[in-house]
Amino acid sequence: MPIFAVMGLGNPQLGLKVQEQFPNNHIAVGLDNWFVVEEAATAFSVAVKLGMVPTAENIIGIVVTVGGYFGLAPNNIWEWLKAKGSQTPVG
Repeated sequence: MPIFAVMGLGNPQLGLKVQEQFPNNHIAVGLDNWFVVEEAATAFSVAVKLGMVPTAENIIGIVVTVGGYFGLAPNNIWEWLKAKGSQTPVG
């Protein structure tokens, strides 16, 4: 299942949208940053779902498809990535 990094740019509405649109498929990884997953999605479709398009909402942020990852983070984040079908970490 594709994993996406959602990076907020200070819009408090984004966190609410992440919870609303991906209730069982997101994890917070910092202040204003999340990983989300959705079958057959693209970075564009996730951004649209979160309201990151020129509309009345105008929620600002960035969505990036995760192709690999490496770093130092709490175990619950690594466990979530593994459980959601991520490949072995790539550095």
